[in-house]
Amino acid sequence: MEGQAAAAAPVTETPVAPDASTDATETAAQAEAKRKLKVKIDGVEQEFDEDEVIRDFGKGRAADKKFQEAAALRKEAVSFIEALKKDPLSVLTNPKLGINLREIAETHLLSILEDEMMDPKDRELRDLKKEKSSREEREAAEEAARKEVEEQARVEHHRQKYEQEFQACLDASGLPKTPFTVKRLAHYMRMGMMNGLELSPQDVAHKVKEEYMEEQKSLFSGLDGENLLKLLGDDLAKKIRKFDTSRVVSPGKATLMDQPRVSEKAASKRPDKISKEDWKAKMDRIKAGLE
Repeated sequence: MEGQAAAAAPVTETPVAPDASTDATETAAQAEAKRKLKVKIDGVEQEFDEDEVIRDFGKGRAADKKFQEAAALRKEAVSFIEALKKDPLSVLTNPKLGINLREIAETHLLSILEDEMMDPKDRELRDLKKEKSSREEREAAEEAARKEVEEQARVEHHRQKYEQEFQACLDASGLPKTPFTVKRLAHYMRMGMMNGLELSPQDVAHKVKEEYMEEQKSLFSGLDGENLLKLLGDDLAKKIRKFDTSRVVSPGKATLMDQPRVSEKAASKRPDKISKEDWKAKMDRIKAGLE
């Protein structure tokens, strides 16, 4: 009995974990195999990415479906017109259309009777009024279309004009060529327009430049030399030093070797130290172009 029980007991096998490297290799190989597909278009075989082919295939299916729906609607419309020509009464009296054919016929007959009973002069006057009204509506529509075209041309002309003026202003004024600068120029031009003045970018460039300088002065005036250099960064600091040096020593100026000899006492004399406040004031004057 014990032997039979042991034989009947289910045997549990420990699953073997698949080799990760093998799966990765197989996955990479499959991805590589599916990466490119050759497709023949107008008799010419071309190679495309698999994802691109799948995407274009889906678009093609959607387009085919829309074409089929449009063709079906066109077919129904053609069939309806043909049936209307062959047997208009049966078509118009179809309950699905929801048309009261009797009411339409009565209205139409009444209109014909009124027209026939009308005095010829009155009928002519009515027809002239209708023709005049139609002509005025047509002319109004044509005038509106013409004005729209002229307005678009005018806007495009002013856009190109202002674009050229703004570019010339930025080149000549030395202002930063940034969207913010253009925005500030446009702001002052709009302010002038509101006050009845037609201003160009050149007319308001000085105002924007003053605004820039005031903002920079208010930002930098409260900083000492160390923090000022940190804020400006090495590139801007180098530009300032290079400009300052070019103002002190011009390229054609004589060197120290060409200068007349001075006494040792005069050469050893050093300039007096200046205070931090005087140094800051001097730097402000240099940046403002006053020295």
